[in-house]
Amino acid sequence: MGGPLLTLEKDLETFNIRQKLGIIQAELKAPKNKFNAFGKYKYRDLDGIYDSIKPLLAKYGCALLIDDKVSIIGETLFRISTATILCTESSEELTAEMYTQEITNGAGMSPAQMSGATASYSNKYVLNKLFCLDDSDSQDPDQANKGKGVTLLPDSDKPEDYRPKFGKHKGTPLKEVPREELISFCKWLGTQDSLGDMQKELIAKARLFLN
Repeated sequence: MGGPLLTLEKDLETFNIRQKLGIIQAELKAPKNKFNAFGKYKYRDLDGIYDSIKPLLAKYGCALLIDDKVSIIGETLFRISTATILCTESSEELTAEMYTQEITNGAGMSPAQMSGATASYSNKYVLNKLFCLDDSDSQDPDQANKGKGVTLLPDSDKPEDYRPKFGKHKGTPLKEVPREELISFCKWLGTQDSLGDMQKELIAKARLFLN
């Protein structure tokens, strides 16, 4: 039983950064450690990824660097995150990049909160790319409702009477949903790359209601 382990430990001295990254990707376990009560799904956050990756970086003689900057491409403002894994002995390195459009109209969010939310999202997903982590954090409510005979109640024109069509408060008028829960969920939705029609509709109605 000791032979293969000792051989691996000896061979590590000759492994290049690509080989070390491959081993880390194979061993990395980053469970979805958070639960969104409004949408009723599990997801992993940036801190959870950091906690999972740090022991493996130390084990295989590597370090991780995260950098992000804001850049205008055309007429659109993007957050560009770069993740670099480097070998502490040879200084070899590999990088991954993530471009995320900056949030400019988050419901109930200050400019600093919008910038911070974009940075967290972008940094999280650049790590997903580098370490080959599954990024399907939440289920698509449109897909989840297919074939289940979901009955959608008619909406009033008033945003406070709008009834979400998915999640913990499905069918409940916005005026009866705890305000902090609604704001928190809309902030999270605002950081996502791709939203379904029901998610976009909820954000639009929530903005009108909260403002």
